[in-house]
Amino acid sequence: MRRNSLFQIDPDEIDARLRSVNAPLLDQADALLDQARQTWKTGDADRMRRDVERLGRLSEDIRHIRLSDTAPLRAAALAGKRVFGEFEASLSRARSALRLRISALESPVTVLASPAPAKADGSGSAEDVPPDAEIAIEDFDREDLPLEALRPYLTDHALKIALTKHLCAHGPSLGPAVRYRELAKV
Repeated sequence: MRRNSLFQIDPDEIDARLRSVNAPLLDQADALLDQARQTWKTGDADRMRRDVERLGRLSEDIRHIRLSDTAPLRAAALAGKRVFGEFEASLSRARSALRLRISALESPVTVLASPAPAKADGSGSAEDVPPDAEIAIEDFDREDLPLEALRPYLTDHALKIALTKHLCAHGPSLGPAVRYRELAKV
């Protein structure tokens, strides 16, 4: 794994540069803060109202300058998030899927009573399976899986994930069982 950053950014240098370029504005802020402290001591409500207005305007000016001056840094961070985020998400999903698969393979389920009409090997009747048998899911065929029988065991979260993937692949096409809404564009 690479240990050095691709971009050599010195936060102290950025701090010094921002302070240098914006020195008049920052000096104005310091002066206004000192004035507000003095106004506080006087108890003059009219002066305090004027200071409140000035503090608000200057705060907005500083906010706009901050957003403008740091826009390239935020854009770089967003680019990094776009590039690496999709891979991080895919890797995380793959890890989760493999963990679930490992758990299914290694964690037998104790069957207390089996109303299903099949043996553990998939044939015959469940009557021949002892009621305390430990049975693990070895594999399954998703095409032949009786999804309707699994419906009570599917969480809303699992269904929402499946619905989201269906929406991405096919658009809003599942009919009245699913309510869709259009998101505001940012």
